[in-house]
Amino acid sequence: MSYGESPETVDYIDYLEAENERLRDENTKLKARLTWRPASELPEEDQIVIATYRNGYGKRRRVMAVYIRQYEEEAGDDDELCVEYCEEKDEWYLKEGWYELIDNLGDYSLAAIVEGVVDYWMPVPPAPEGE
Repeated sequence: MSYGESPETVDYIDYLEAENERLRDENTKLKARLTWRPASELPEEDQIVIATYRNGYGKRRRVMAVYIRQYEEEAGDDDELCVEYCEEKDEWYLKEGWYELIDNLGDYSLAAIVEGVVDYWMPVPPAPEGE
């Protein structure tokens, strides 16, 4: 089937080719964003991610998480198990590591991941449009 060489047809084909290229680029960027990364490649500071690990029963778990670096987050009054003392700053901090984010428990918004070792993570996908 021939579309001819009219200016409208040529413009429309150019438009479709450009749109196709734009959508391929967008798809490539989204795939790169939503790819599991090894835990050895740490996320940016304070970046909320989806982390995965195997629990004590060998079941794969996926949780919203954040990686806290050494002496980055001061420990609260209720934090007892996963803390370390910094003599230089005379302050208690959460130990470096992965923490599950629990948004609906008020003051207890972080829980150390201790039942397994995080082996992969990925950025959180964008929220639905309009939210």
